Amino acid sequence: MKNLKNKALFGKLTGIVAALTLAAGALTGCSAGNVSAENSGELNTARTIRFADQANYIPAKIALEKGFFAEEFGDDYNFEVLVFENGPAINEAITAGELDFAAYGDTPAIQGFANGIDVQIISTLWLSDNAYALIAGPDSGVESTKDLKGKRLGYRAGTTTHQLILKILEKEGLKESDVTLVNIGSAEGIAAIVAGDLDTVIAAQPFEPTLEQTGGKLIVTNKDYNVQPVFILAKGDFAKKNPEIVSRVLKVLDKATKWGLENPDEAVKIVSDFNGSDIEGVRTYFETRDWVIGWQENLEGGLEDSIQFAYDNGNITSKFDVKDLVNTSFLENAGLYNK
Repeated sequence: MKNLKNKALFGKLTGIVAALTLAAGALTGCSAGNVSAENSGELNTARTIRFADQANYIPAKIALEKGFFAEEFGDDYNFEVLVFENGPAINEAITAGELDFAAYGDTPAIQGFANGIDVQIISTLWLSDNAYALIAGPDSGVESTKDLKGKRLGYRAGTTTHQLILKILEKEGLKESDVTLVNIGSAEGIAAIVAGDLDTVIAAQPFEPTLEQTGGKLIVTNKDYNVQPVFILAKGDFAKKNPEIVSRVLKVLDKATKWGLENPDEAVKIVSDFNGSDIEGVRTYFETRDWVIGWQENLEGGLEDSIQFAYDNGNITSKFDVKDLVNTSFLENAGLYNK
């Protein structure tokens, strides 16, 4: 099996994804042949399995770099790990038929599924009560969440940051009309804080670089609002037609997760080298999350709350049964489901 770590591809995808997220409804580019093959749920002609990752996510990159995919599958399949900016961009690529597996949070998973994107949540990737924070600019006048009325708040629509900012407002008894919500990417949001064009932004761990760049103040983390999960998802038709492969992929990711926890310095270096990113930032990200390939039954309750929240706030137009989105049978078949 050919192992791929394509930094040129990473840069290309990141640029494409950044552009795509600015255009509602746009799809990532792919050939008509690939769309047809993947929408059928079959492996494409190159027998390639494609996993959508995000920058600081650990297990898939370890599995690729340490050869764990190759050990499990031999020359039967070629694995690609593709890095995207966020969940909505991954949803676009799933719609375009370009992906078989993905990792992202509950908000884009729920919104994608509610809008007809064929995915199933098959496992957790990580959980954290310290994954996101509200950062205020030095001249914003925001000292606590009680100071948000009339302020300009940055977030990324359709992501976990969207749900968090709405929960913060709800807890303070504020409506969206009481503030100015600005849909903006992380890097652009930081620049807007520096320029004084935003008062706050939702930032992901590691927080310290954001605080240094903006001279701002950490107001609150997601700890007071929810435990943030990130899930592994499979394309629904792919999983239905290839259940054994899905379970074996979960076994590989579990092996990579455990290896990373036992070898944190090397794990962090692998991800930093893969992304070309700051190693200490990756280390902070790694250390502020509980990395678990598995399932906890209380997660379904959290997803039900998120579905209701998305519906109440108009982010989805109809509710659905969480059991239609979650499928733990692949974990069970892999011997990884622990009640």
